[in-house]
Amino acid sequence: MKAERLREIVRALMSSRFYFDLDIRERHGLVVHVLRMMEARRAS
Repeated sequence: MKAERLREIVRALMSSRFYFDLDIRERHGLVVHVLRMMEARRAS
C-alpha cells in the first residue's frame, strides 16, 4: 500500500513543472518530506 501511495505521489510530482526545477537532492528531500507527513497523519 505504501509503495502504491508513493508511486501516486511521484507521478503527481513529476507531472508538475515545478519538480523539474529542483536538483536531485531537493527532489529527494521533497519526497521524504511528503512521506513523513503521510506517516504523521496516519499515526495521529
